[in-house]
Amino acid sequence: MDKINEIKALVEQIRTDREDLKRKGELTERGKGHLDIVALIEEILNK
Repeated sequence: MDKINEIKALVEQIRTDREDLKRKGELTERGKGHLDIVALIEEILNK
């Protein structure tokens, strides 16, 4: 269960970092892809 919590924390950090970049107008296509991956991981974890 600890590993799942670690993954959740990392996912949250990635989302926060990417949202900060989006607000600054510095989000790249690669960064947008990372957000898609984060969303997929969250969907899997919430099942």
